[in-house]
Amino acid sequence: MDKRTLLAILLMFALYFVFNQFIWKPAPAPAPAADSLATQAAPVDTVQQDAVSQPLLLADSLQVSPAQSSIITLENEVMRVDFATLGGAIRQVTLKEHVMQADTLVTLIPQGQKVADLTIFHPATQTSLKDVNFNYSVSVDSLELVFYLGDEATPIVRRSYRLDDKYGIVTSISVQNMGNIHGLALDFDAGIADSETYTKYKAQDYKFVYYANNENQKVPLAKLKKKPVSSTVQNFGWAALRSKYFTIALAERKPNLINEFNGYAHSQTGNPAMNLSAKSSAGKVAWDQEFLIYAGPADYDVLSTYDQQMELIAERGPGWLRWLANLIAGFLKFLHKYLPNYGLVIIVFSLILSLILTSIQQPLTRKGMQANLKMQELQPKMEAIRKKYPNDINAQRAEMVKLQQEHGVNVFGGCIMWIPLLINMPILISLYNVLRYTLDMRNASFILWWQDLSLPDKYYVLPILMGLVMIVQSRFVKPPAPDESKMTEQQKQAQQTAKMMGYVMPVMMFFIFKGLPSGLVLYYTVYSIFSAIQQYRLQKKIKTKETITK
Repeated sequence: MDKRTLLAILLMFALYFVFNQFIWKPAPAPAPAADSLATQAAPVDTVQQDAVSQPLLLADSLQVSPAQSSIITLENEVMRVDFATLGGAIRQVTLKEHVMQADTLVTLIPQGQKVADLTIFHPATQTSLKDVNFNYSVSVDSLELVFYLGDEATPIVRRSYRLDDKYGIVTSISVQNMGNIHGLALDFDAGIADSETYTKYKAQDYKFVYYANNENQKVPLAKLKKKPVSSTVQNFGWAALRSKYFTIALAERKPNLINEFNGYAHSQTGNPAMNLSAKSSAGKVAWDQEFLIYAGPADYDVLSTYDQQMELIAERGPGWLRWLANLIAGFLKFLHKYLPNYGLVIIVFSLILSLILTSIQQPLTRKGMQANLKMQELQPKMEAIRKKYPNDINAQRAEMVKLQQEHGVNVFGGCIMWIPLLINMPILISLYNVLRYTLDMRNASFILWWQDLSLPDKYYVLPILMGLVMIVQSRFVKPPAPDESKMTEQQKQAQQTAKMMGYVMPVMMFFIFKGLPSGLVLYYTVYSIFSAIQQYRLQKKIKTKETITK
């Protein structure tokens, strides 16, 4: 087997490995460090994790009858939030600018459920307030809501919510005169609701994401179902439940008191859910905490306007390629200002990128073809060396190296032509994450049945077309073959192997790309067509050795 064929096989395995690690399967979350994230469900000091939940012992005059529970709504320009007096929690978040299907707006909480229910820890018990009916008051501007138990001026429990101008809900909790308080917990057990009708890849797309001890971790739903995450931390930043395009996140305002969180799959919906706790071994007579609840699109640009690196919630691929994904996403958004159809945006992007990369890669391709032609010319002499030293491999190798040096041939020169493929791999990985998870690509249509370029082509037309283009392209990459009558047996074998690889590689790429976003396949197909044209033009210029060496 010649070196070029061996390299092609190695590249095929490299492609399989890269797609398997970064595209097909979600990357596993790194194990927390022993000194930072201790994966355990142990309580903090003397606070009992499994303490029995007790009812709140309040006078009837301090709370409203459950029969009188109400729903209060706050809204800004981009979202509407429904709050329940029962528990003083969030009942629903409706996004005004995002549609699920027809005229149905996207909602983030499963129907009939709540998030941000409150539990208060005592030395040996815990008091859940999820079924306690709160009093409430709404601000004049209708952007702030206050729930309270007891007197409004001096409440025992006070929960406030205020909407910002985007998707943030600033919330504070104040507890006093409830005995010895050792902490509190916020329950997001309802999880995040489905926002798409097509959820085949939910196990890969949905994630539990958190930022703690200055480390960002992403746990895919598939892994979360097998092994829930339970960790104690020293420096909590935020935790988030993320669907494909949307997220519910809780970020703590300083001082950071949360020191334990759990991520798991909801028993009914199967979607990511979580609960978070702040616990202290020393009891307090009053407890105050402030948070930001983000409930909206997992959009990099919007999330970057919040602190604590919340933009990491957005899916932009592996950390070492995040900068490239951000660059590609920004450029696609720029093109979309002038081209309303995202299919056209991807085509124009493919042409521009192909033009840039081809101008960079063309010298490499030329050198690779030159090296291949020189090696073909030396094949008769190399065959003579093999016959001269049939049983002495070391002598063959030494004579061949000497022959190649005399004629200025680099044995790895033909491998240069594969460099363009390696250059394109980081772009493919970054573009995959941009096209699959960027909010702009949600329901982005092209033509015919390609009505969502973030989903695979259901008829496999684009992957098949891409494979055919690769077969044609391989004909252009292949250097001119010498006269078969003058070819050695090794040359003939290499030609047959190369011909076979010209068909095997496109077939393998078809199976890789058929499950990927149709927008990514569209990009690679257009890119391959344009590259094939460029290579054809180059091929015409180097038909003979004399043309190449001019």
